[in-house]
Amino acid sequence: MLIKDEYSSFKWDITGEYKVIAGYNCTKATGVYRGRNWIAWFSTDIALPYGPWKLHGLPGLIIEAYDATNTFVWRAEKIKYKRDVIFDKDFSTFLVTKNKKPISLKKYLEDESEREANADAEFLRNNPDLTVGSTKVVRSGYELKYEWEE
Repeated sequence: MLIKDEYSSFKWDITGEYKVIAGYNCTKATGVYRGRNWIAWFSTDIALPYGPWKLHGLPGLIIEAYDATNTFVWRAEKIKYKRDVIFDKDFSTFLVTKNKKPISLKKYLEDESEREANADAEFLRNNPDLTVGSTKVVRSGYELKYEWEE
């Protein structure tokens, strides 16, 4: 399934803290993305505004990033500049999916929620002796809250 997500701009706060990671001078930045607080260490020695996962938008490559709870952590151990044939590949041919047009992340999550509700209802129909209290599912992944929920 192809899912299209919008890469919204991060509002990073660049601090005055510095440290060396994997041989690169790095600066600390903090920001919030979809309900989770992130700490990123970036190096202007590599002037690319990229980082792991969806983290981006700083004036240098993100060498280390983690959330405030240290649940999710990325850290470069070594950076090697290498030109490879992978950069010449057509990435649209890597995945074979039923839907050729991507759906939005919001639509995917709505459909997934509906599938889960239907599966739960079917389970309860087949198990009438069970009683279920109302529970709220708390997200625990990278994204805790989406823009359309604000």
